[in-house]
Amino acid sequence: MKNPQITVFDELVAFNKDYSTRSKSRLVDNNGQIMDFYKNGLNSEDRRALIMLSIKSEKALGNKTIQDCFPPSFFKTNFWYLYSSMFSFETWHSAIEMKRYMNRFMHLCGNLNTLEGIHRSSLNQYESFVLPIQKWLMDRGVHYTNRVRVVDVDFAPGRGEKTVERLHYIENGQQKEIVLRKGDLVIFTNGSMTDSSSIGSMSRAPELRTTGTSFELWKKMAAKMSGLGNPSVFADNVQKTKWVSFTCTCKDTTFFDIEEKRSGTKVGTGGLVTLPYSGWGLSFVCARQPHFANQPDNVKVFWGYGLFPEKLGDYVKKPMEQCSGEEILTELFSHLKLQDKMPQLISSSINLPCMMPFITSQFMPRQISDRPAPVPPGSTNFGFASQYCEIPNDVVFTVEYSVRAAQIAVFTLLKIDKPIPQIHPYWKNPKFIYRAIKSFYR
Repeated sequence: MKNPQITVFDELVAFNKDYSTRSKSRLVDNNGQIMDFYKNGLNSEDRRALIMLSIKSEKALGNKTIQDCFPPSFFKTNFWYLYSSMFSFETWHSAIEMKRYMNRFMHLCGNLNTLEGIHRSSLNQYESFVLPIQKWLMDRGVHYTNRVRVVDVDFAPGRGEKTVERLHYIENGQQKEIVLRKGDLVIFTNGSMTDSSSIGSMSRAPELRTTGTSFELWKKMAAKMSGLGNPSVFADNVQKTKWVSFTCTCKDTTFFDIEEKRSGTKVGTGGLVTLPYSGWGLSFVCARQPHFANQPDNVKVFWGYGLFPEKLGDYVKKPMEQCSGEEILTELFSHLKLQDKMPQLISSSINLPCMMPFITSQFMPRQISDRPAPVPPGSTNFGFASQYCEIPNDVVFTVEYSVRAAQIAVFTLLKIDKPIPQIHPYWKNPKFIYRAIKSFYR
């Protein structure tokens, strides 16, 4: 947050007035050329399937996958390329989650190709949102203790009520415990999308770790007390929940100059660029610069990811998950037909790949009961705040979901009589329904 005299929200609104999004380069073909991404490419069967998904109840969908609900033709359309890369959906993910996304963002469905209406922060989300809120809390006496890992929880015996009485944790290699007193409250992160992530280097691929500490704690809690969900649904299939992201720091402006000219979009006003014919399912975005506070003017940072890290590259004949930062840049620049400039681009870049084993785990097919409520029925002193607690009609993989979950947990446990911002029911508004259906015919 640059100006301490205005709120984080006001800063976000002001920034997006100056840097409104309108992408002119959402899909790029095998020749490095911008595709006609305005056309969705849906046939009558595809459109019918989209409408049916939108109106089916979650109970009727159950734990069906996206693939269960669409014909094969759908997964070769521009609509799917744009939708899946924007939200990180795979064909084996939950149909319920895709339905929620369709309904939750129905007002933006017609802008999927240009991303108009999408708000961005002036810097990365950590510095734009997390640090200002953390400082605000610390100024009011909140104490943070880092490098502490809670490994187990004891519940008080008895039926009906659910009460945490003791926390077991490890700090500096030593096992310790906290006995909760009357009036103490505990908010757990029951699972984390970024759990067990690992960073590679320009010369080394990141390591795949298959056990997440936050999920392991949740498993212990769920085994001891009913009504706390089913963490195994989300945590036990890393091969279907992982992907590799990469953050590239460019020591000069060459790639950004090339991308701005190619896309016809001023850096910071475009959006995610997807390569539909990439074996790795590559996408990247050049955000408005600087992306980090105190970033030098001549340094530029862009980010990307691959939906299919287990597949072979088209130029680098290795799975993405086995590739170094240099190899990932080689694949990306080759797709963009920048081979003649590649030596300079790579020598002036530091690209760090990141293996994220649980990054799409919140999308796995599930039953409603697999995610606990932010405050489980019977809880007297604990709640959950994460992408893995159940908020009806809301969509995971968003900052808003985490904030709303925390609000529900805190307001409920502290009996705070304040309204929680409601989820706007765009899917019930005939105007937005009409616009969305109309866009299916582009």
